[in-house]
Amino acid sequence: MNKAVRILILLSTFYLSFTATTSHAQKTTERDLIKMVEGLNKNLDRAPNPNSGMRMDYVTAGPGLLIIYNATLTHQTAADLKLNEFYAYMKNILLGELCNNQDVKKQFQDNVIFRYVYKGFDGSNIASIDVGRKDCNF
Repeated sequence: MNKAVRILILLSTFYLSFTATTSHAQKTTERDLIKMVEGLNKNLDRAPNPNSGMRMDYVTAGPGLLIIYNATLTHQTAADLKLNEFYAYMKNILLGELCNNQDVKKQFQDNVIFRYVYKGFDGSNIASIDVGRKDCNF
């Protein structure tokens, strides 16, 4: 699962460096996020990664300064997992990766929230995890 998380985070942060504003005085806007998401979705390989057990389905922006990454676990359903443990594990991994990423730090300073929504291969809801400025103590 750890490899799947790293792949998802890599996908989610890949476009941040292209959309980060050049001056910190200029704040990230919802429109910036929509542009980023449009580019990400165009280039998103929606095929399941056989090594990760996860597929990135699509990304949305808004309302406001929110980016939502939607992923499917390709071999598990909600019934297969202890959902509280999955949530805690994934939140910890996401915090470790996102809070230490300089491109993401700029977005956090502008109050962008990253939401990761996980579903099972049967469409079952597994987790929705938000990571924002407060989570990284910025």
